[in-house]
Amino acid sequence: MLLKGKVMPGPMRGEGLMEHFHYRIVHTLGFEPYKGTLDIKIEHDIRVGDYATKTIDHVILDGRTVIDAYLCPVTIRKGEKSTKAWIIRKSGEVFSKSIVEIISKERIKDELDIKNGDEVELEIPGTKVKKSERKKHFAKRFRRMKQDIPHIVGSDTTLMKR
Repeated sequence: MLLKGKVMPGPMRGEGLMEHFHYRIVHTLGFEPYKGTLDIKIEHDIRVGDYATKTIDHVILDGRTVIDAYLCPVTIRKGEKSTKAWIIRKSGEVFSKSIVEIISKERIKDELDIKNGDEVELEIPGTKVKKSERKKHFAKRFRRMKQDIPHIVGSDTTLMKR
C-alpha cells in the first residue's frame, strides 16, 4: 500500500513512548530505537493493526494476552532518499487514525533531510490482514508461549494453596 503524507510536529510524547516500550521494542524488533517518533499526517485513515506483523504484548495470569501496541513495517521516501522503519500504534490510541507515529534506529528527519511540512511517501508492504486471520496468527504464537508457563495457564490459577 502506498500512502502520501506530511511531516508534522508531534505532541512531544515520542520520547516517553520510547522509554515506556524501550526494552520490549529492542526484544521485538532487534534494534535500539531513536528516542522519539516521526509523526506524519496521511491522506486517509489507516488501522495499523490491520497491517501489523508484530505486536508489543504481555500475558496476564489467567493466560489471556493483552496487546499494548501494534508494529507495522514501512518504507519512507522523500525524493530519491528512503529508509526502512516501523509504524507504532498503541492499543486504544486516542490519536487520529490519519496520523502515524514512526520509529527507527536513527532520527529519520536527519537521515532523509526532511522538516515539518514536507511531503513524504509511505510504503507498507503486504496486504491488509483479515481480523480472523490476524487472531489466528497471534493465537498460534501465544499457544506456544502458554506451553512455557503451564502452572499459570491451567484451570487452577491459584498461586498458593492453603
